[in-house]
Amino acid sequence: MPTPDLTIDEPLLAQLAAEAESLGLLRLGILRLDHPGLAPAQAALRAYLDAGQHGEMDFMATTRAMRLDPRLLLEGARSALVGLVPYAGVSGPVARYAQWSDYHTEVHRRLARLRERLELHRPGVDTRICVDTKPLLERSLAQLVGFALGGEDFRRMLEYPVVFHCPCGPARALSVLSTLGASDLEALASEQETTEVRCNFCGNVTRLSAAEVRELATRLRASQS
Repeated sequence: MPTPDLTIDEPLLAQLAAEAESLGLLRLGILRLDHPGLAPAQAALRAYLDAGQHGEMDFMATTRAMRLDPRLLLEGARSALVGLVPYAGVSGPVARYAQWSDYHTEVHRRLARLRERLELHRPGVDTRICVDTKPLLERSLAQLVGFALGGEDFRRMLEYPVVFHCPCGPARALSVLSTLGASDLEALASEQETTEVRCNFCGNVTRLSAAEVRELATRLRASQS
């Protein structure tokens, strides 16, 4: 029995991209999963995990192998088709992706329909749909297929090192404490000279002085008057 042709050449990719656009996937690209351009992100992820910066996010460590080698997500996988779906809505206090129905479900539905189109062109192809809940370096894949900026801007962007980091710090700690309310913050400041806020993600501890906590309480009262 002859081996089925599972190659996605440029004409087929162009046809799939047109079909993807009709499904609400504005752009579509393809990348080999052994592409050397993934190496910087893989190295950064190794350093991030080895340093324990993932904190209580144990799933980052348990899925380490798959994150470093996406071919482990699907036996025999060689390439990734990467689709771009823009968020709707208006920027504001509520993130755009949270202003509509769960995008995981919607994007998965669109990708499932694209998979049906692919199977018509390449019967016997094996696929696995990944949104952003799978252990995959999807941002790096997207950058490598040129979605981020395109052209010269995209090439310049690749010159910057990939870094995994947690955005915790004094500003985030004050935001967390602001949920206590002005009265509780004033009581806290009078009870202790230093307040510690531990990040649940990376485990780092931010220390705030009593003066900083009192200032936060004052700002809260002023905003409520």
